Amino acid sequence: MFLVFRGEIWKGITIMKRILVIDDDETVRRFIRNSLELAGFTVEEAADGWSGMQAFYKSPSDMVVTDIFMPGKEGLDIIDEISEEFPEVKTIAISGGGLYGKEYALELAMELGAHQYLAKPFSADDILEAVYDLFGFPDPRTVKS
Repeated sequence: MFLVFRGEIWKGITIMKRILVIDDDETVRRFIRNSLELAGFTVEEAADGWSGMQAFYKSPSDMVVTDIFMPGKEGLDIIDEISEEFPEVKTIAISGGGLYGKEYALELAMELGAHQYLAKPFSADDILEAVYDLFGFPDPRTVKS
């Protein structure tokens, strides 16, 4: 088996991880998807919390990256539901603000079970670092051959 990062093999182990990205902002979803797919992850998108949870139950992911504030089912509800029913699934909360401010919302997300959080705007390096860290993968951008 081989662990593949952007076409590289790490210690002869293959691990394909699926990540679900839930955000009502299409630009943010595509940015995260492109960043993660370039790193070798399989990514699925959902435009809101309801469709995100439907996609998750249909085909569970290893990780969920969710916006906090969305119409309908919000990210806090998603994080709470996943952490209760699927504690092995890693979650990353993302937010750019909202009624109570992004810091408060992101702290609340951590209390509800999120494993990591990122305040918008964030870079491709930020999301990749969080994903590698939560999966316990070495960051291939820093691993020397």
